[in-house]
Amino acid sequence: MEDIVVVQETGGMVYFLLITYAPGDSGNASGYVFRRPVGSDGPAENILATNDTLRELWCSPGGHVWTTSSTGLVWTSAPVAWSEDMPPDLEFDTPEGGVSWHHVALPTQEHNRARPNPMAIWGTSDDDVHVATFGGVLYHWNGRDWTQFYPGIGKPIGAIRGRAANDVYAAGYGSSLLHFDGDRWTRIADPDGPDANDVLTGIVFDEAGEVYVSGKSRGRVLRGSATQGFSVLGATTRPSSAWVGSMAGCSSPRRNRASSNGRRRA
Repeated sequence: MEDIVVVQETGGMVYFLLITYAPGDSGNASGYVFRRPVGSDGPAENILATNDTLRELWCSPGGHVWTTSSTGLVWTSAPVAWSEDMPPDLEFDTPEGGVSWHHVALPTQEHNRARPNPMAIWGTSDDDVHVATFGGVLYHWNGRDWTQFYPGIGKPIGAIRGRAANDVYAAGYGSSLLHFDGDRWTRIADPDGPDANDVLTGIVFDEAGEVYVSGKSRGRVLRGSATQGFSVLGATTRPSSAWVGSMAGCSSPRRNRASSNGRRRA
């Protein structure tokens, strides 16, 4: 089985993350990162192949790729100074493109010493990267160190997006909605009260500065900001399964099959 799980565009290139796995065993998938020029129908380059369970991908404004795995690793093509400790069972290859990759394990979660499971990644630069996790811990890379914040909710945070280094939002289960002002994270109240218990799944912004957040389990769309608070813009009787968001300008990459050694085959 294989699935394309993330598509991102930057610098005239489309990057996409593909996973392959045995039927019913997606938790042990292998991960592959491909790229090709925007608008091209030619074969894509396989720039990373690994037995690590890659799940998320983000492209920085500097044109570098960041990807995370459910094992708690972060990978990047950015020129970072990481220790590069190699887990004993980790395998990876760079079949095409000549891209240099670095990887590091996120620090264990301070509140319970568990290994983090990243669910979302976003940033403003290679020195300002946020990672949200299944355990509800938010990590931040400042170009030198990883720091972490635990809001105490204990539920997955699966969406993170912002407009600037001091204006970042994160959303997830249990109506988790938080804002980062460049210094600290603050929780934002659900407009339907503390018992709303929605699954917030997507975050987008309009040109007027409004923030929109989608709720999956109750079919709601919230609108507002960290300073003004949020209200319910609308709701449907049928829960929405779609993420609010778009990747404007992205073409749909042709699916490329990848073999177990990480190389494409026709």
